[in-house]
Amino acid sequence: MRSPQQRPRKRDALEHDDRCAVCKEDGELQLCHNCPRAFHPSCLHPPIKSPPRGAWYCPKCQKKVSSTAMRSPQQRPRKRDAVTSAFRY
Repeated sequence: MRSPQQRPRKRDALEHDDRCAVCKEDGELQLCHNCPRAFHPSCLHPPIKSPPRGAWYCPKCQKKVSSTAMRSPQQRPRKRDAVTSAFRY
C-alpha cells in the first residue's frame, strides 16, 4: 500500500498534451489541473503574465466549474447509487 506521499496527485496522473490547444505549437505550457489540455500563457485570453499559484483550470474547464457552481443544489444532477438506479421514476 502506498503512503500518502507516494500517491500521484490528480494533475500528475493526467497525461497532458505536448502542444498548445490554441496554436498547436510546443514550448513552455500551462497545464490544466482538470483535463489534458495545455496552453501557452500568451495564447490565453487574457494572457497569463505569471504562473498562477495553486490549481489552474483551462477556459473550457472553468466554464464547467462555474456553470455547476451557479446551479442551485436542486438543479444539480443527482448521483444515484446501485439501489436507486435499479428503480425507474
